[in-house]
Amino acid sequence: MGGSQIGPPAIHSGPMRVAVVQAAPVLFDTPKSLQKCADFASDAAKQGAELVVFPEAFIGGYRSRCRRQVATLWPWPSGRRRRRT
Repeated sequence: MGGSQIGPPAIHSGPMRVAVVQAAPVLFDTPKSLQKCADFASDAAKQGAELVVFPEAFIGGYRSRCRRQVATLWPWPSGRRRRRT
């Protein structure tokens, strides 16, 4: 891997080595989650990965179970709180 690239990606033909990360973020700590992400990406690149894929909400810093709880407490435009059954 030749360092950071800015701009459109180069055209790639042929096989590509992809790393898939299955890890949890550092809960409620975005800077530490970003560092964890950078560490995983660096390790994967050292092993030849050209693309590193992380879970969808890795940088958000909270578990998916928490999203439901947050959604039930969020004040909606109507002024009422949304309830899930």
